[in-house]
Amino acid sequence: MEILNQVLNGVEFIFKESAIPDNSAIINQIFPNLYVFIAHTISLIFLIILVARLAWNPTKKYIENRTKEIQSQLDAADKARLESEKNLEISKIKLLESKSTASQIIENAQLESEQKIKKLEKESLDKVNHIEKEAMLKIKKEEIDLEKRMNLEVSKLALETAEVFLSKKIDNEENKKIINDIVEDLTSRIISSKQR
Repeated sequence: MEILNQVLNGVEFIFKESAIPDNSAIINQIFPNLYVFIAHTISLIFLIILVARLAWNPTKKYIENRTKEIQSQLDAADKARLESEKNLEISKIKLLESKSTASQIIENAQLESEQKIKKLEKESLDKVNHIEKEAMLKIKKEEIDLEKRMNLEVSKLALETAEVFLSKKIDNEENKKIINDIVEDLTSRIISSKQR
């Protein structure tokens, strides 16, 4: 209490002094008396302890907690970055695999289509050859049938001619006329049989 009174007296003294202080007053103002100095030092220490208790320790704890939280977020971000890089590498590998698989599928499809085309060409060529062979066989058969009919007609005609020659006595003129009639008849029969 006594120190407080002295502090108050010192403050009153400063305000009571005139505007122009003398040398002793200036020295007293620069170097306060020992009791005031001790009082100021004790109150400063008390304020430092009070601030340390009320503000510094909670602030320090908050800063430590915030530092830990930021560090954990940095660690999580680093871990996420590493994971994303790993996933990116995996996706690049899968993309390359899918591209190679797609190119392999396309290549296989092209080979398969070429094989099918060759197979279809061979089958169609075989069918054409088969149809051609059948047509040739039919044509040959028809030629043989036509030849048989012609031979039959010729033999009939020969028999008729022989009958005509045997039944008549003919001279050279009549002989030529009969032969011409037979040739014309034979020609007309051949033409009519070809038209069938």
